Amino acid sequence: MRNSISINCIVAALFLAVFSLAACGVKGPPIPPKAAATPAVALTYRLDDASVQLKWEMAADLSSKQARQATFTIYRSRRDLSEGACEDCPLVFEKISTHPFVQTDGNRFSSVETLDPGYGYAFKVRLKIPGQAVADSNTVRFEYPPAGQSSDKETP
Repeated sequence: MRNSISINCIVAALFLAVFSLAACGVKGPPIPPKAAATPAVALTYRLDDASVQLKWEMAADLSSKQARQATFTIYRSRRDLSEGACEDCPLVFEKISTHPFVQTDGNRFSSVETLDPGYGYAFKVRLKIPGQAVADSNTVRFEYPPAGQSSDKETP
């Protein structure tokens, strides 16, 4: 009985040793596969009467698979100008529209959004591709003054 226990222990130790040596050799936490990088989105704007024309351009093309799944989401933050300026206040964005990705010449896209007078606005665009990390575009900010005041602004 004692012999069979020591033989079983020796067999178990040999079994563990063999399978321990057969491992890949590199120990550490698992590393997820790298996803394809999403291109940067550069956003500009132009004020037209009671609306803003947002224009954005992507720095690189999407693969055909990415293009089939991609969408652009436009986010807006606004504050009442009568509340006064608050340079250090955080921007709270809300989703206002989503557009499917449609390949264009030069990767240029645009959208027109209506404005209410008397507000300061901030807009950003996010390219969304399922299963990939996304980055927001730059944020554009401007004030749309109350009726009777002029606002003829455009980003460079």
